[in-house]
Amino acid sequence: MKKLAMFWQDARCRSDTDCVDGRKLLLSHGEQTGRCVISSALKATGAFAWSTTTVFSVNGVCEVRGWCPVEHDVGPLRNNTPLLRDVQDFTVLLKNYVEFPMFRLKLRNIADSQDCSYLQNCIYHPDRDPHRPKFRIGDIVEQTGNSFDSIAIKGGVVRIVVSWDCNLDWDSRGRNCIPRYTFSRIDDAKAKIGRGWNFRHAQVHDLSHRTLFKAYGVTFRVSVLARAGKLSLIPIAINVGSGLGLLAVVSISCHL
Repeated sequence: MKKLAMFWQDARCRSDTDCVDGRKLLLSHGEQTGRCVISSALKATGAFAWSTTTVFSVNGVCEVRGWCPVEHDVGPLRNNTPLLRDVQDFTVLLKNYVEFPMFRLKLRNIADSQDCSYLQNCIYHPDRDPHRPKFRIGDIVEQTGNSFDSIAIKGGVVRIVVSWDCNLDWDSRGRNCIPRYTFSRIDDAKAKIGRGWNFRHAQVHDLSHRTLFKAYGVTFRVSVLARAGKLSLIPIAINVGSGLGLLAVVSISCHL
């Protein structure tokens, strides 16, 4: 935690009287100390000049108490190289459970007949293996209609929809009821500011020192759509009987 100069339009000043100790601006990195100083970045450009009367010949900036250096939104690798390039080869195992209380049935997307070797080698493919629960992240992104390069720099938000549509007439235990997966990208890939997905977390060393991390990644939002149906003779008999009764009433009314 140190004192640093804020270069914002609202933080411009000519003397210490223009800066209020304790004041906070909306986009500042801390509260003002009450001192008007030259920003070290702008001092190097010669844009500001110091006067012998401790007043700037042109606008200075108000000093603030805050963490420094301030955040600089540039990737840590040269030439803005994607941080997540190799993440496309990572795999994700999706476990999903659904319950149909009316039929006293619970299902999951991993068959009980499979063993551990199946989970190690089963990789989802939209054509060859559309029901497998293990996904390659690069394949998920491609299924959204985006290239992985578009998400590898700033991250992104991907929606996964798990759809169950079960016919229990010939399969009362749902053994052949297998979910399908669809993918879409939620965040705006063409956004000019605030694109992608990230979060910050800090490692605090003591009261005046910390390490701030800005982590980029791909986050998944999973939605589940499930329905099940089974033929029941009792409702059919009631509906047929009601229909025949209405036909009889119509016939009598016509004769009258």
